[in-house]
Amino acid sequence: MKRAVKEHPLEIRDILRDESISSKRVPGERVNAVTIKMFKAGQVLVTTIQRVNLKMLCIAFVIISIS
Repeated sequence: MKRAVKEHPLEIRDILRDESISSKRVPGERVNAVTIKMFKAGQVLVTTIQRVNLKMLCIAFVIISIS
């Protein structure tokens, strides 16, 4: 994703590209954000939503079982 910087706004093409990317990333990002806040987990280095969900579920089980 591209970002605008001072005195260099994004072009229309870049804005539309960012919107399409973000709509695909939202489901995985929400799961990641909740797990990071509640279980203090780190970054996830997987690429698909299913893998993110599985990894976060495993982290939650480990944290709960340790507590």
